[in-house]
Amino acid sequence: MCYCFRGEGQLVYKMAKKVNAPEEKDFHSILSSFDRNVEDLFYFTTNMIPALKILDQEALEKREKLKEIIRSVPENQNIKSRKKISEEEIEGTSRGIISLLRDNVVWPWIDKDRTELLYRTSLVMLLSYFDYLMSDIIYYYYKIYPSTLSGKELTISLDDLKQCSDREGAIDLILEKKVESVLYKNLNSQLLFLKNDLKTNVNKKIVKWEIINEAVERRNLLVHNNSVVNRRYLKNVKGLIADKEKKELEVGDILTVEGGYFKQIYDEVLLAGVLLLDTCWRKWVKKEVVAATECLDMTLVKLLMRKEWSVAERLGYYAKHIEVKNIYAKNDLNISYCVALKRLGKKGEVNKEIRGINKEGLTSVQLAQVSVLEDDKNSFYMNVKKAAEKRR
Repeated sequence: MCYCFRGEGQLVYKMAKKVNAPEEKDFHSILSSFDRNVEDLFYFTTNMIPALKILDQEALEKREKLKEIIRSVPENQNIKSRKKISEEEIEGTSRGIISLLRDNVVWPWIDKDRTELLYRTSLVMLLSYFDYLMSDIIYYYYKIYPSTLSGKELTISLDDLKQCSDREGAIDLILEKKVESVLYKNLNSQLLFLKNDLKTNVNKKIVKWEIINEAVERRNLLVHNNSVVNRRYLKNVKGLIADKEKKELEVGDILTVEGGYFKQIYDEVLLAGVLLLDTCWRKWVKKEVVAATECLDMTLVKLLMRKEWSVAERLGYYAKHIEVKNIYAKNDLNISYCVALKRLGKKGEVNKEIRGINKEGLTSVQLAQVSVLEDDKNSFYMNVKKAAEKRR
């Protein structure tokens, strides 16, 4: 599947090939693919940054050296009547020389901040993964509930129809067109579609959608407007938290993507994607609720192992409020939630959650985990010993 950006704030998908059908891609595979993609992107980016910072420092030193050379020219010429060169003139001359060096491939990266460029590229890729996820969710819904499209006017061109070999091919093409029509809209409209048309809870009390919305608008500026703030961006992000926390922006300002900002968007996109998938999975394929719970548990554990404490806490909060009939799985989710709370220093909330756990229903391993949460070493060693004896 390939895609292109059109306008500012709209994404149009062009399907290069038939989207995977449910029998080829289920919720488990969609979740695994999304989690793997965003995780790989995040760790590639963070691992590359230290090396790029070294190169950026070298480029900065070359630029400063060039300015020093420009400053020394009047002194070497020993012309007393010559007017002293201002810092503005030095900066302008420096930029001109740097441009000449870059264009002649002497120092092609001398005027580039490679660290920021990687963050920008990674942000665009991260949001593309989220767009792809939305596409998978909507397409999957219509594949398992095709009757919801009955009676609705769906247009298809004769040329497109000629490419279809049979009735199924025509149906798939119609579904692709429907997905495109939704993804063409902005994020707020997409969320309304999920809520109203697909009857899906978008978890607005947990996910900070306004942060993702601002990131989508920023992505459009990066791609279409060379990072320059325009009136459309200011209009679309008005009132968003991300906009309130920074200085008042004006048309013509340059937006950047720094490490802290990228991490914030990564956290929010990861959480939003996992919650959307789990919510839809439980609602649309009820016979796979147990599998959904197992994946939710594993995702929560992975977040803890990756030290994503904030995301794990909010995912644990979500897990606390869903129906999980298996008491063992429910206890696992609760314990993981407590681990995230403890790592974030929320001792009072940890104690409150532990008091709500029925310890009589816990396994020895789970009791050992609770002992760690309670800082009870004696109980921890006792339960570890019991767990080891049961495995003999």
